[in-house]
Order: sequence, then C-alpha cells, then structure tokens
Amino acid sequence: MYLLKAQLSIHLRDEYFYNKVNFFFGMTFVTTFLSNSEATFITARSIDLESHPDYNFILVNDLTDSRKVKQRSPKWHAIRKKATVTGSTFFKALGFEGLKKQREHFQDIICGLPLPDSSEEAQKKT
Repeated sequence: MYLLKAQLSIHLRDEYFYNKVNFFFGMTFVTTFLSNSEATFITARSIDLESHPDYNFILVNDLTDSRKVKQRSPKWHAIRKKATVTGSTFFKALGFEGLKKQREHFQDIICGLPLPDSSEEAQKKT
C-alpha cells in the first residue's frame, strides 16, 4: 500500500514538473516569436555552438596564467600592461569612483588618449 502511494506521488510530481517545463518552454517560444527572434530559439537537448548564427569564437593568444607569474617581474609587467582592468583600476573602470574617473580610465586605457594633467601647477594655470 505504501509502495503504491510512493509511486503515485512520484508519478504526480514528475507530471507536475513536466507540465511546468512545457509551459515555460511554450511561453519562451511565444516570446521569441513575438520579438521576431525565433531563429535563436533552440529546441534540441544539445547544440553545436559553432553552427549557431550568434556564436563568436574568442581567440586567446596569450595563455599565460598571470596568477602564476612572479609579481613585479618583467613578464608580470608585460602582462599587466596589456590588461584593461587590474586590481588597482577595478573601481575606476567600473565607475565606482565616479563617472569622471571612469571616463579618464576609458580614454587612457581603451582609446590611448593622454590623461589631463591634474598636478597643482596645471590647476594654478587655469
């Protein structure tokens, strides 16, 4: 008797989740259809990402793990020079030090523009 109840409850639970998953699947498909992006909707259990139209392969040229390079060594400085965000510039790059500092970081690191001179002499000239 208990075995039958356990099997029935497992069956009902599985059916409940199956129905919920199907409902979610249907709503997701309707959403992609309404947004005119049904080509990106994937129904298979596994996919080949390289054949997907939105897949972009990112080639990593330098596989050196910077965590394993001795700090302040020439190799460490070379890796750090290529980095757009480091531990020292993290807050500035994300804008936690203000929009002005974030803009300066972007102009310096990404665009390669010179930073404005913020020395006391430059401030006295203005």
